[in-house]
Amino acid sequence: MSNPFYSIIIPCYNQAHYLSDAVESVLSQDFKDLEIIIINDGSKDNTAQIANNYSDNWENIKVIHQKNLGLSESRNAGMEVALGSFFHFLDADDWVLPFFYSRAKQALLPNVNVLVTGYHHVKNSQSIQNVNFKKESFELLDILSGNIAPPVAFIIKKSIIKNVGVFDKNLKSAEDWDLWIRIVKAGYSIHVIPDSLVAYRYVDNSMSRDAFRMYEALKTVYFRGHKHDVRINIHSDFNKYYPINEGFPIKIILLRCLGVSILQGKISDSLILFKQEKFELKLKIKISDFSEMCSYLTFKYFSSKEDLENVLDSARPNFKLFFRELYKDEMNVKKSMYFVFRVTKKNLNRKLYGFFLGGLINKLTDIYSIKLYNKFWRI
Repeated sequence: MSNPFYSIIIPCYNQAHYLSDAVESVLSQDFKDLEIIIINDGSKDNTAQIANNYSDNWENIKVIHQKNLGLSESRNAGMEVALGSFFHFLDADDWVLPFFYSRAKQALLPNVNVLVTGYHHVKNSQSIQNVNFKKESFELLDILSGNIAPPVAFIIKKSIIKNVGVFDKNLKSAEDWDLWIRIVKAGYSIHVIPDSLVAYRYVDNSMSRDAFRMYEALKTVYFRGHKHDVRINIHSDFNKYYPINEGFPIKIILLRCLGVSILQGKISDSLILFKQEKFELKLKIKISDFSEMCSYLTFKYFSSKEDLENVLDSARPNFKLFFRELYKDEMNVKKSMYFVFRVTKKNLNRKLYGFFLGGLINKLTDIYSIKLYNKFWRI
């Protein structure tokens, strides 16, 4: 029997309640020339039982049981035993939509090495954001500016790994972005299917994320991405030093991570990190930049009335305390709060007053706020 076309690598750590959704989304595909590799990363729930049940009943499903080593080493373990020509990294809490693998194969052949598709950002089984790409491919400058999509949206050719290396086990976050950067710096372009063919689940874990560890990992990947990377073992004209663009997007990365830590109530530590990084990296941060604290990591794509009201009730006191400690000036506090919660308040207005009236309220609020900002709020 020949090797499969795809190896679907599914790491799972204490996500047994999602694992079946991920596996079943693959098994229900019209495309069958694939294998599934589930890596039980030392889970303490019933991941092992669910994974073993699948492997007992499906000959194309393998299971690896290991002590808890983390996401990078779990994916690397899956790649070690994978037989497919292409790898797909499907996290246990995500899933693929019908016809994903057949559509992807059409795009991959005859000579595409890396593929990314659009994706649905899903919360409570409802799509809260639909990302459709407009480009035909992503090049190096696109990737250096930020992670374009979650791992579930990517498919890469197996042979690439020996040229660029595996996931960095020392990274506890952003390990996927780190690999995509190496792939493009090695000379491979990322082909695009613009349609949303996979689902990336938003789990309510902002309160459990280690925002400071996440920032350090993202910062490491960002600055390393602008240098020659010794992990790439083939010659590439793209693997060289690139000048950094005056703090962008590192200031965006910082503010998004601070949004998480402030949401968690870690005000003092957030202030220390903000002041330290602003000084050491010579960041130029405008008050309008604080809008980045409302991101996919926190509450930017919340859409239900309950979620929106909860954000405004529970999150605003923490952010107000942060800005009061930062500025000691009530006008600057109000300006900052406006930019952090602008999207949330707009979405809530539409929920409360309907699309047209809510939209009119939002338009008037914007006009009024922009006039005030231009007249009084410049710093």
